[in-house]
Amino acid sequence: MAAEQPKIGNILGIDEAGRGCVLGPMLIAGVMARAEDQEKLKACGIKNSKKLSPTRREYLFDELTRLPCIVVSVSVPPSDIDDRSINAIGIDISGRFIDDLKPDIAIVDAPASGRGVIWYADRILAATISTKRVQIISENHADDNHITVAAASVIAKVLRDRAIRELHKKYDVDFGSGYQHDPKTIKFLLDYYKSHGSLPVETRLKWSTAQRILTGGGAHIR
Repeated sequence: MAAEQPKIGNILGIDEAGRGCVLGPMLIAGVMARAEDQEKLKACGIKNSKKLSPTRREYLFDELTRLPCIVVSVSVPPSDIDDRSINAIGIDISGRFIDDLKPDIAIVDAPASGRGVIWYADRILAATISTKRVQIISENHADDNHITVAAASVIAKVLRDRAIRELHKKYDVDFGSGYQHDPKTIKFLLDYYKSHGSLPVETRLKWSTAQRILTGGGAHIR
């Protein structure tokens, strides 16, 4: 008689949005669901947030609040990212999610490649203090391969987009996405610096884009 396979209980997916932006927060989100509820998330059409329209993401965000899952998120301000590495922040917050939710499996969309993927999982495990045993899976493109990670990507993206819209209102300027490859974002930062002699408090000041503006090289940013 074959040995009975251990039952998989709660699966936590973790993903982020805004990792590479120069303006605005980074959002890290987690979505935990029971293994038997995974199909309910899939049936709603949840997938990697990058493959969804903004309208669809907002719809699925609302759906996730009604589905049998637990949603958590943390907004990381630019000042924190200036003080610490993004990887260190992501590791600590992922560990906190695991400690708080105590999943059986935690799956993280790893911002690393090669051996760095294993290192990232090991560092998250080291950051946890819970005595509950948890399997941590760290992989590239986890938001394409695991439904709870895809759900977390939707939560993180919607919350970050909302935060950026609030900044548009605050400054009365549509400065685009906040990413350093966005010409509207760069123009806003250059114009703001020319008018105020400083950059908005929501700027990651230690990033090269901001440093070039602050040191007078902003005209060469493309």
